[in-house]
Formats: sequence, C-alpha cells, structure tokens
Amino acid sequence: NTVQVTATDYYGNTTTAGLTVNVVDISSYGKKVDMCYNGSPKRVSRYSVQHWLRKGAVLGSCGSLLQEISLSTSTDMFDSREGDNQEVPAVPTVELSASPNPVTNSTTITFSADLKGPAYVGVYNMQGIEVAKLYQGNLEADTNMRVEFNTGNTPNGMLLVRLQTQGYVKTLKLIVQK
Repeated sequence: NTVQVTATDYYGNTTTAGLTVNVVDISSYGKKVDMCYNGSPKRVSRYSVQHWLRKGAVLGSCGSLLQEISLSTSTDMFDSREGDNQEVPAVPTVELSASPNPVTNSTTITFSADLKGPAYVGVYNMQGIEVAKLYQGNLEADTNMRVEFNTGNTPNGMLLVRLQTQGYVKTLKLIVQK
C-alpha cells in the first residue's frame, strides 16, 4: 500500500513523500517467524517479533520484499534558521511501467527518476520473496531505463515490480497470464 505522508517541522517547513506500507499478518506463521537482522537470517518465536522489530529487524528472509534496501539519499533538507530565501526541495518524480501488462512471456520494464543516484529494481512474488533482480546501479536524472523481464517458468498470477531510488519507492503490479 502506498500512501502520501506530509511532515511539518518546528519551523513550519513541510515536505511530502510517498511511503510504501507492507502489512503482514503473522498469526498464521506458526510458532516461528523468519526475520532478517543486520543482514543475517533469524528464526524467532512469534511472541518476540515485536522485540526484534524494535531492534531494527525486518520480517521475511534476508532476500525478501519486506527487507529494507539501503540506499543513500542525496536530497538534503535545510534548516530554516540558516536563511529565509532558501527553496524547499521538490518531491522527486519516480516513474515505473511495464509493457505489455498482463504479460505472457516477456515484458519491458521502463523506469526513471528526476534525481541522479543509486537505484534497485526487483520482481517479487506475493509472499514478498524476490524472484528476479532486474537492475542495480546508478540512474542519470530524467533518463528512461529499460530492462526485459522474461517470465520463464513463472506461474500465472500477480507479481510486484519494485523500484527504489533516492529513498523513494514505486511499486507496480504485474499480471502473468500464460
């Protein structure tokens, strides 16, 4: 689920950004839950999940969609005490599309952002497990990138294509119909 969040600081400066929220019901996981902590997999009691989340662990295996991908951000926020003539940084535009969608054998994933910097594009099944890494590298600002995704032995159903760049995430539903 993607929501827009607006934050206002003590001085009245505001910024708005998209935020992806993954809601996971762990009640059906059984007695043990897979988590990732500092890049290492852990299997913990479902009763200690909250404890590990507070320590910074994430749900799922270390290669799953639920894991946070660490990318640095180059969007510097400013302190209004430094001067009144500074401009508020714009929220970056991040684009992600697939054609054709629904896909039978192969689709072209197109993505771009109006900020230069590191990016990651992955394909995930509905359990949050990464099934394909399509791109990891640096994007040039306002440059459309294209990668091919071959569904191969992928069964019919829905996949998620996820682009993360400069601290922003864009997710696209991809339907596989063979």
